[in-house]
Amino acid sequence: MTTGIFPSALKEDPRYFRKVSGGFVRRSSYAVKRIFVTRTDSDHGQFNYSEFGGNAVAAAISLTYHSREERRFSNFGNNYATQITIDVIANQLKEFWPDIRRKIFKKS
Repeated sequence: MTTGIFPSALKEDPRYFRKVSGGFVRRSSYAVKRIFVTRTDSDHGQFNYSEFGGNAVAAAISLTYHSREERRFSNFGNNYATQITIDVIANQLKEFWPDIRRKIFKKS
């Protein structure tokens, strides 16, 4: 939903582009900001509707696998928050993993 259907329909670019330069705080905050702001196909920044709308639809769909008694707004909220949190962590890994890998697996 967040990297396929919604970006195509909304003409947003779901890819993550690393900042690469700057210190840890600057790069980390950039990675979090990418959850809220994305680039359009015409290369303009805008609110990341795909992220929030796609995760909302995915959380709602996931409720169909629960029993009727478990289909509560609190379960939807938990699923939704979990998806956003996973995406925040994924952006942090996308930003820093190449640097970590380079330091861990130095060529001799």
